[in-house]
Amino acid sequence: MAFYDHAKAADDKKSKEKYEELKENLRKSKNEDDEMIWRHILKLEHKAETAKKELEEYRKFFEQLQKLTPRRPSIHDILR
Repeated sequence: MAFYDHAKAADDKKSKEKYEELKENLRKSKNEDDEMIWRHILKLEHKAETAKKELEEYRKFFEQLQKLTPRRPSIHDILR
């Protein structure tokens, strides 16, 4: 069974809440610099989401490739 760190989970939740609060404050701000920062954060989040989707596609592709290609015996098989 996996070890679940409750303190880390609580810290992660608190950090996520603070991050969302910061984004909301930047969005509502009338300052031009704050608005520019908010837009930059949105672009970075979009890039991160796109990268996650691409990684998932690559992972699926290589899993399928591994299933379709025959595996040659190896000397390391003895060690397993």
